[in-house]
Parts: sequence; C-alpha cells; structure tokens
Amino acid sequence: MCDNLTQTVADTGSVLQSAGAIAGVLLVITAMVGLTGRPDRLSLAAGRVLRWTNWLRGRPAETGYAALAALIDDLRAIRPSRRARLDAWALSLLNWLLDVACLAAS
Repeated sequence: MCDNLTQTVADTGSVLQSAGAIAGVLLVITAMVGLTGRPDRLSLAAGRVLRWTNWLRGRPAETGYAALAALIDDLRAIRPSRRARLDAWALSLLNWLLDVACLAAS
C-alpha cells in the first residue's frame, strides 16, 4: 500500500511540474507578444538591466544604449498580420504535437 501511495505522489509531482513548466512558457510567450506590441515598455526594463550590467562589469553607464535603441526601433517595425500570427501559432502547435508523438513512440 505504501509503495502505491509513493508512486501516486511521484506521478502527481511530475504532472504538477509539467503544468508549472507549461505555465511558465505561456507566461514568457505572453510577455514577448506584449513587448513586441509595446516596445517602449521594453526600453524601460532593458535600460535598467543594461545600467545594472554596466555597473557590474565596471563599464561606463552609457555603454550599449545605441545598440538597445536600434533593437527597440527594429521591434517597432515588426507588425505581423493576423494571418502570419495564425500561421506561426499553427506551426508551433504542430511542432509540439509531433514532439509529443515522438516522445510517446520512444
């Protein structure tokens, strides 16, 4: 009886870990979509991270800001159509399903 209970708890932990990982990935994807829609939010956060990184590395505070500004300008230029977003989503779902099928077959 104790062995069955231990196995059930281990299986539940595995499911919970997987659900947590999936939730984390969805959160990252949502953040990325939000940042590409509003790159000005990215400039604030990235500017803070860049200042902190420069401080840690002992570099001048303005190091890297030109490259960051260029990246944010490039992000502002990205405007995929609804069809392009749907195609990307469908292909990523297909990729995930094929990964699951490969894992199930092994």
